[in-house]
Amino acid sequence: MEWQITDTSFGQRLKLIRRSRGLTQKELGVLMDYPEKSADVRIAQYEKNARIPKETVILQLAEILKVSPAVFSKTI
Repeated sequence: MEWQITDTSFGQRLKLIRRSRGLTQKELGVLMDYPEKSADVRIAQYEKNARIPKETVILQLAEILKVSPAVFSKTI
């Protein structure tokens, strides 16, 4: 699959990929091992760019979403 991502923000890229995988924010957060009651809040913070994840979190997101971590880079 070829990605046509024009918005360079981390959050918009995450949202696009999450939705393409058919996951809700809560589902992705639970897969990331965040507590269920706050799992969707954490993912929402990432998607709104209110919180920038550490490199280890980006690697985990990429693994769960089955994409290269480079997809989240602004240089693509």
